[in-house]
Amino acid sequence: MFIAFEGIDGTGKTTHAHLLGANLVRSGYRVLVTKEPSGNWIGSLVRHVVHKGEPELSEVALAILYAADRALHLERDILPTLHEGKSVVICDRYVMSSLAYQGSPEYYEWIQALNKMFPNPHLTFLLDCPVDVALERKINEKWRYQDAGFLELARQKFLAEARCAPDRVYTVATGGREVQEVAEEILNITLRRLGR
Repeated sequence: MFIAFEGIDGTGKTTHAHLLGANLVRSGYRVLVTKEPSGNWIGSLVRHVVHKGEPELSEVALAILYAADRALHLERDILPTLHEGKSVVICDRYVMSSLAYQGSPEYYEWIQALNKMFPNPHLTFLLDCPVDVALERKINEKWRYQDAGFLELARQKFLAEARCAPDRVYTVATGGREVQEVAEEILNITLRRLGR
C-alpha cells in the first residue's frame, strides 16, 4: 500500500508519517518511510532552493524539478518497495503538494498534466490546521513559503483537492489536538484500509 501525507508546513506530516510507520512495523508490516523532496540528487537541489533560496527559480522551474525528483523517487524507492509484497510505503508529501504550492491559477492545469503520469497513492492523509498554528510550530525555521497569505491559499487548494477524491483522501484536523490522538485516528483508518 502506498500512503501519502499532505498539508501545509507545520501540520505534523513528518511526525505522523514516522509514527504511522513505527505503528505498522509493530503490526508486522514492512515499511518504508520516505519524503519529497527525496534524498536523491534532484531532491537535494530542490531542498536547497526551498530553504536557502538559491538558485532563484520560478515556480514553473521548481515544479519541473519536483516532477523530476518524483519520477526518480518512484523508480528507485517507492515502486520497487511496493513490488516486494507485504510492504507499505509512506511518503511525506507527493503530488497534492505540487498542485497546492506551485499550482497558481495560470499554471494549475499544466502542473496537473506534468504530474498525471504518477500513480495515485492508495490512501492520502491531508493534515490540516489553521495557518497561524502551523506558522507557530515552524517559528524557528526559514523557508520559501512562510507567508501566511500564501499558506492560506495553499491550504484551501489542499482542501479542494481532498474534496475531489473522498474515496482515498482523509482530512485529519491536527490543530489543538494531542499528537497521540491524531496518531491513533490515522492508524485506525490505515488498518481498516489494510483489511485488519
